Amino acid sequence: QPGSEGERGGDREDGGQVGGIKIILEAHECEFEQKISDVFPVGNVVSCKFFGPRKVGLIDACMRVSAADKTALVVLPGGFGTNDEFFEFLTLKQLQKLGSEHPVPVLLMNYDGFYDRMIDHLHHCVRSGTLAQKNMELFTVCNANDDAIAYLEEVYTDARS
Repeated sequence: QPGSEGERGGDREDGGQVGGIKIILEAHECEFEQKISDVFPVGNVVSCKFFGPRKVGLIDACMRVSAADKTALVVLPGGFGTNDEFFEFLTLKQLQKLGSEHPVPVLLMNYDGFYDRMIDHLHHCVRSGTLAQKNMELFTVCNANDDAIAYLEEVYTDARS
């Protein structure tokens, strides 16, 4: 899980900024989804009533306006909403419709094999001909925080060269 003993911290612990966009749901709609993770500093989470603006906000927050920007979409274990946003982002990236001329890394955080079956399903789609193999390169699977940090260090070191 994030922050496991022995792993390096995330952007917040390295002095960077993290933020989130949550959906306001009625009390009877998935109460557990209303809890804000303690990963986010107070004031770094905004709320939306509808999913559309949340998606636009998440995509916009990940864009790289200049080559110096170091952003990424980091997908943590989640349910329908998380998967919907992950696939929406990948679709826009695949179609080159993100609105950024600079590449945006997408990291699928596969803690404890959480996404193993979904990854297997995507490989099945490739074998079935409904997904091109090159689309599997639109994202990177990371099994631990250290994997994600190492990958991002590599991406952004290569971007400077």
